[in-house]
Amino acid sequence: MSRSLEFFSGRDNEQDVVLLSDNAPVDPSGITRVVVEAGGKSIDSAATPALFDWPVSGTWNGAAVNLIRLNFGAATLALGRYEDGKLIIYDATYPDGLVWMADIVVSMRG
Repeated sequence: MSRSLEFFSGRDNEQDVVLLSDNAPVDPSGITRVVVEAGGKSIDSAATPALFDWPVSGTWNGAAVNLIRLNFGAATLALGRYEDGKLIIYDATYPDGLVWMADIVVSMRG
């Protein structure tokens, strides 16, 4: 099942991502880097940390969770819809990155 992330170029719209494993939330506190690949570009927290925030307190199915917040309004992604998106996380266990979500749809609108 794909996840859609919609952003507006030059705007402050945010998308919250809850990492799930076996339908249970996973705390992103140990993550050292996040990369979103879409449209042939990589949006990388190491290069543009202002576009990412984690861990952020939020809710999922009525329960308190920590999540990743994406603030891609300032991302250098051309307007369009990209159905080839991936969310990759890095931490001490996965120093080369782990593709957490391979079927995200990223939309950048004007």
